[in-house]
Amino acid sequence: MSALLTDLYQLTMMQAYLDEGMAETATFELFVRKLPPQRSFLVAAGLDQALDFLETLAFTDDELGWLARDGGFPSRFVDQLREFRFTGDVDAMPEGTVFFPDEPILRVTAPDTPVPFTASLEDAFLPNADRIVAAAERLSAY
Repeated sequence: MSALLTDLYQLTMMQAYLDEGMAETATFELFVRKLPPQRSFLVAAGLDQALDFLETLAFTDDELGWLARDGGFPSRFVDQLREFRFTGDVDAMPEGTVFFPDEPILRVTAPDTPVPFTASLEDAFLPNADRIVAAAERLSAY
């Protein structure tokens, strides 16, 4: 999964943190504010994909080239991204857990910089129909 599967705002904020020397621990939570129509709850699924994304997170040379050329980021920031690896902690609801709006589904605490990949984590962790069916099948096997 590409490290660029995020929005420009997230990368801009990451650059601002680095430019200002903000290296304190930061905690970010992923949650759903509003349920889809006809739903009264959701089921957590995709934790393995979210963890795999964070564990293997790295910018490729092509992605770094795009950020420098088309993204408008300074070379100092792009050079820092070349070495970026996730070193934080993740707390998450277990697979198959029923959850409701405004409950933290995933909490990321990183000691160096904010993790600017919320959209990718959402795609990996928030349930879609296939994941809900798979989780229900696993639960019904008990």
